Amino acid sequence: MNLVIGAAGQTGKLIVAELVRVGKPVRAMVRREEQRAELENLGAEVVLGDLTAGWKHALEGASNVVFAAGAGMSGQFVEIDNLAAVALMGEMEARGPKRLLMLSSMGTTYPERLPFIEAVLREKRKAEIVLEASALEWTLVRPGGLSNGPASGKVQVAESLQVGGMVPRADVAALCVSVLEDPRSYRKVLEVVAGETALETALENALG
Repeated sequence: MNLVIGAAGQTGKLIVAELVRVGKPVRAMVRREEQRAELENLGAEVVLGDLTAGWKHALEGASNVVFAAGAGMSGQFVEIDNLAAVALMGEMEARGPKRLLMLSSMGTTYPERLPFIEAVLREKRKAEIVLEASALEWTLVRPGGLSNGPASGKVQVAESLQVGGMVPRADVAALCVSVLEDPRSYRKVLEVVAGETALETALENALG
C-alpha cells in the first residue's frame, strides 16, 4: 500500500491519480470528510488524518509513504513543513514503513535568495536535514516553481541544478511515482525543472 500524505493538495492529488493509473494501490490521507469523494472517485482508499493532531493510524499496512503536504496559505509552515514531517520520520523509523519520498522545494539550501518564501524554505530545510540523517530509505524531491499546466514529459533532473525554473505539477507527480519503488533513488536528492529531456531518460541519467 502506498500512502500519500497531503493527498488533497494540488500536487498530492496528481500523485494519487498517477499511482492509480499505473496500477498501484493508494491510500490517500486527507483532513476533511468533504475531501473524501474526489479521491475515492480517482480510485484511492481514503483515510482521515490531521498532521497537527492524529495521523499515525494512516501508516498501518503501508509499505511506501509520499509526504506531499505543505502549509500552503495556512501559515502553519513550522507545524506542517517541519514539525509534522519530522514526527512522521520518527514514527516510521520506530515502527515502519521505511520508505519515504518527501516532496520539498528548490531553494531550501539558499532561502535568502527567495525572501518572499524564505521562512517556509527554512522550515523545509530543517526537515530535510533530519531526513538526510535518518535511517529511512528516503528520496528528497525538490521541484522548481510549480505550474498547473499539463505534463510535458520533458524535464531536467539532477541532485543539484545550477538554475531554477518552473515545472508542471503533473511532471513532478510522474517523477515521484517513477522513483517510488526504485532503490537507485534511495538516499538521493532529485531537483527537477522543465527541460528538453524525456522524463524517463532524465531519471536514468540522474540515477544511473
